[in-house]
Amino acid sequence: MGAVGYAAATVVALGAAAGVAAAWTGVAVLAVPAAVVALGPRLGAVRVPAEAASAGVGLLALPLTAGDPAVSALALALGGVVCAAGALRAGRRGLGWAAGVLGVAAVWVRLGAWGVAVPEAYT
Repeated sequence: MGAVGYAAATVVALGAAAGVAAAWTGVAVLAVPAAVVALGPRLGAVRVPAEAASAGVGLLALPLTAGDPAVSALALALGGVVCAAGALRAGRRGLGWAAGVLGVAAVWVRLGAWGVAVPEAYT
């Protein structure tokens, strides 16, 4: 859907114009899929194309954050939250798996950013 792509392009352009680092612009781009998930029930016939486009926008946000592992972890976690919110609706329960994968990936990326080589299990 063009509106979702244009919204993402606007966020990227505003971030570039404001001199915001690309990693933080990637985090801001995640507002577009979040808005689509929030407005999903009201979108009617364009809901499925908008959700598909927002998934692409969410994937676009991850390479933008690749330069900073801590921000990448944040983007992965926020993407997981957006997927979990989408999974609350019937017919979108599969997004729960994506939310789980993104959450685990966020934890591992953050541990790597902190320099943790081997997590220690306390029992």
